Amino acid sequence: MANRVPLSFRFPSGGMRKALSRPADMAECNMFANRLGLRGRVTVTLLCLAIVSLLFGIVSYRLMVHLLEAELRNRLKNLAQLGALSIDADAFARLSAKASPDLPEATRLGLEFSSDYRLVSEQLNDIRDAEPTLIHYVYTLRTSSQPQEALFVVDADTLNLLEAARSGDVSEEISRFGAAYDLEPFPVAQIALAQGRTMVEQEFVYDEEYDLNAISGYAPIYGPDGRYAGLLGVDMSDADLRAALGRARQLWLWSFLFILTLVVGLLLYAFRAIARPFKELRLAAEAIGRGDFSRPVEIPGNDELSDFSQTFDRMRQDLSEARSSLESEVQERARAEQRYRLLFSGTQDLVIVLDPQFRVLEANRVACTLTGHTMRSILGQQLSELLDFPMSDNAARAGLLAELKQFREERGSMMRPLRIRRRTDHSVAELHARFEFVQLPDEQEEILVRASPVFEDPLLRHLAYEKLVFKLPNDIALVDQLVHRLSQSLRAHCAEGEEAVLSVALREIIVNAIEHGNLNITHGEKSQALDEGRLIELFRERLHDPRFRNRCVTVTCRVTRQQAAYVITDEGDGFDFAKLANLGQTEIERADKAHGRGIFLTRQFFDSVEYEPPGNRVRLLRRFRSPE
Repeated sequence: MANRVPLSFRFPSGGMRKALSRPADMAECNMFANRLGLRGRVTVTLLCLAIVSLLFGIVSYRLMVHLLEAELRNRLKNLAQLGALSIDADAFARLSAKASPDLPEATRLGLEFSSDYRLVSEQLNDIRDAEPTLIHYVYTLRTSSQPQEALFVVDADTLNLLEAARSGDVSEEISRFGAAYDLEPFPVAQIALAQGRTMVEQEFVYDEEYDLNAISGYAPIYGPDGRYAGLLGVDMSDADLRAALGRARQLWLWSFLFILTLVVGLLLYAFRAIARPFKELRLAAEAIGRGDFSRPVEIPGNDELSDFSQTFDRMRQDLSEARSSLESEVQERARAEQRYRLLFSGTQDLVIVLDPQFRVLEANRVACTLTGHTMRSILGQQLSELLDFPMSDNAARAGLLAELKQFREERGSMMRPLRIRRRTDHSVAELHARFEFVQLPDEQEEILVRASPVFEDPLLRHLAYEKLVFKLPNDIALVDQLVHRLSQSLRAHCAEGEEAVLSVALREIIVNAIEHGNLNITHGEKSQALDEGRLIELFRERLHDPRFRNRCVTVTCRVTRQQAAYVITDEGDGFDFAKLANLGQTEIERADKAHGRGIFLTRQFFDSVEYEPPGNRVRLLRRFRSPE
């Protein structure tokens, strides 16, 4: 490879740059370019193109040579690996065990003409015949007692050379069976033989004994017992590589000349074809650039340029119409945006725009009023931080997060009740909310949340009797909706504030039926999941478990003017309810995972709490105070 001399140009004191920056010299350069004319500029362009193409061709040729050399080394490695696998393991193992530099000539000759030797020799010649234009020598070696020495086992040329030696026609050294071979000049061969590794030399190495520049690939040969028995060597001479590179070089040269001629010819034709109408098109384009769409483009003729000029003129007309249409559209969009802002800000519903991670991007005045935030402070808030969860219920929070995660994966719409907590006075507003994914023009996604207040049905004040039966799947998100429905009947008869605490207790006991009953989540499992932050994953695992996924919670409700009775039944195995029934307030507060809280709350807020064996059914009774 010729030495490359880096080229660098230095202008003294920045003189050239300064000279070209002077107006007089710039004008002189422009006059020279104009004096050349279009044909002269085309000629200069073609000369530059030829020089660039030549430089590109040289670089691409060097890259091609590098890639070809790498490909040849890779092929040599693959041939060595596949060849080693094709060697008969039994025959090679028997020969390798007998290889020694001290063998008597008669014994050595007998082994060289044995059936095992002939079999391995035929296999080596088959390896060479697979790539006869690349492979020069194929041979096998085994380790010797000397660290830098190897012993020949079988060479692909030995039998042919021995036959030729009988007639006195031998022109090269014969690699005899068991003969010692010095590996000191070949470090890669030493490593491959000692460690039994597949390796390929990166550079050509001169072998004085065989007067050959070669690059070799080595692969281990294993005996029938799977142990390393010897090494297969495959040599490719530099003459073989030069021949392969010569063929590739010739193909590349003809291809490059053909492509260069074709490109130059096409460019000449193209430049000559557009020379005459070029000025007209340029003037028309400059007029359009200035915003003047009144200049027509007319190029006579029936060729492609004439068709192009007609197309260009139609484009001019279309641009003129599009400009007028765009101005109207901009005005309409401004009016539409103003209407949107009025609707967004003026509605009495809560409106929040969230990103896919449920962070607030935008909120209207009602949202700020209900949450107690300002327009600035609400931005970036997580939706879950704006909501109210009864008794700081981790299960309710986890259920909401699971429902939101499923909504995000399905990219659909969702309706659910929300309880918004005002951060200033901690008041709570109950809302009906609708979540929708919105695809924006720039392929971004946002979530639109619209929520309206829950209005009390005036007929509930006249409710005399109601019986409801629900079969609820194991969906924590539905519990809030169920409790909301049950609480509507309570409002007709409960004192102020009584309905809220009863709803909290009902929710706790139904959630317990799902978690600990149907899904069989023990207190210890729930505590560990909360500590590890994987409560949602634990719910999901149990919901997909075939033992639990089809279970339901049955909730029966009977409400009269005197009392409300509930029966909650799960399909679990039950539990020792007597053990938790005696827990007191102090023990509940010490239980940092709120174990037994549902039972405690129901006993506090209901007049009667009765569990039926085995503990998967509970009856709750609340008597209403008689009106005075």
